[in-house]
Amino acid sequence: MRTCILLTILAAAHGQTFEVASVKPTPPPDGSGVITRWTGGPGTDDPALFTCENCGLASLIMSAYGLDSYQYSGPVWTNSMQFTVTAKIPEGATKDEFRRMQQNLLVERFRLKFHYEKKEMARYELAIAKNGPKLKESPETSAPTMSMAAENGGYTIHARQGSMEYFVSLLSAQLRRPITDATELKGKYDMTLHWIPDASSDGPTIFEALQQQLGLKLEQRKTTVDVLVVDHVEKVPTEN
Repeated sequence: MRTCILLTILAAAHGQTFEVASVKPTPPPDGSGVITRWTGGPGTDDPALFTCENCGLASLIMSAYGLDSYQYSGPVWTNSMQFTVTAKIPEGATKDEFRRMQQNLLVERFRLKFHYEKKEMARYELAIAKNGPKLKESPETSAPTMSMAAENGGYTIHARQGSMEYFVSLLSAQLRRPITDATELKGKYDMTLHWIPDASSDGPTIFEALQQQLGLKLEQRKTTVDVLVVDHVEKVPTEN
């Protein structure tokens, strides 16, 4: 017990715990839909207050440990069970300290235990297709935005002043595979990409859409990645 208390005191002394944190399960959806919002934290307009509304437990774990979706292996229910987290951040906290605070919150409230494993999987390189890119450089006056929405029976990525780096991160999340940028495109672009996830439908797959709509292609390779494997996590967090 003394060891646990000492570790808690040391963590707080080094800015590794939130000043105050509330974790509440999201009520079941009422049919109007659930919107997930992440706001605040170091580097934002509100560095002192972090809020995550209706966030899946898996997403909270991936955020805390800096993981892409393909680097996470946990119970299926962690993807669907949602929580609202509100936390007050100590003044002057860095992004690294903020991440450690998120990690400690998961350990303290959800009793999270895990280990890492090496896993071989397919990866992709985003490259320019045979006939060249079909991208429109953004006017410098436009504000950067990039979003993904469910549209017309599939998904659409809309980008304005979008970088290849962020575009690749969205593709990686969709395919649950690591993707590296081999396009050498350094500009900011206006892009729209629409695809149908059901391969049996008449619409383009994400691979076909990239070539037809943006003049880009995904080339498959092999790689080994570190995967966080959840050994234990509670469905009900300890009280605030």
